[in-house]
Amino acid sequence: MKHIEKPGQFAMLFFSAFLLAGTKASAETVLSDEAEQEPVMQFNCGIWGVLCSADMPFRAASTKGIHPINTGFIALGQTGTAGKIDGPGKKGNGTYRMKRNDSLEVSIIINTGYIDGQMTLVREPQTGADTLRFAGKLWDKDKKCWGPYLDDAGNITIIYDAKKDRGKIPWNENGKQKTERYWNGREGRTKMTIEFGGGWDHDFIRK
Repeated sequence: MKHIEKPGQFAMLFFSAFLLAGTKASAETVLSDEAEQEPVMQFNCGIWGVLCSADMPFRAASTKGIHPINTGFIALGQTGTAGKIDGPGKKGNGTYRMKRNDSLEVSIIINTGYIDGQMTLVREPQTGADTLRFAGKLWDKDKKCWGPYLDDAGNITIIYDAKKDRGKIPWNENGKQKTERYWNGREGRTKMTIEFGGGWDHDFIRK
C-alpha cells in the first residue's frame, strides 16, 4: 500500500490562501458584472417631458426680456459641430451633431443606445415661449428593442441660471413633478452635461 503523507502546515496555509484569493476574485467578478449592467432609463414622457407637455404649466416671458435659448448650450458648439456622448453604461455612449445652435433654436442630432433622433428647442421671439420637438426613436426597456418612430412637439419650460450655469426643464407626469437638468454649457466650455431618461447624466464632449 502506497504511503500518502498528510499535507504540512505550509501546504495548508498555501491552499487556504489560494481558496481565499479565488473567493475574492469571484466576488470582484460579480461586482464587475453588476457594474456593467445597463441603467434603467425611463422615457414615459419622451425626451424632456414632450409627451406629457399638455400637463405642464405654461410660462411665457415678457416681450421686453427675451433671452437667447442657447445661452446654456453654447458648449455644444456652433452649427455643424460634432462630438461624443459619454452616457450611463455602454448603451449610453454615442455621438452628437449640431444641426443648429443660435439664439432662437438649438437642434441636436443624438445617437446613443437609448436615443436615436433629433431634439429641437425653439424660443418664440415675441413671447419667449419654449417648444420642444423630438423626431426619432427611443429604446424600449421592456421589449428590449427600439420603439416606433416618433415625431412629437409640445410646450416646455426652460429655466436657466446664467450665474450658476445650470438649467432645468420641469414637467408633470400623472400629477408628479419631474425635472431634467443640464449644466456647464455656457460660452468658453467644450464639455457639458445633460440629463435624459429620469436624471441619467450624459456628458457631451465637443471635438
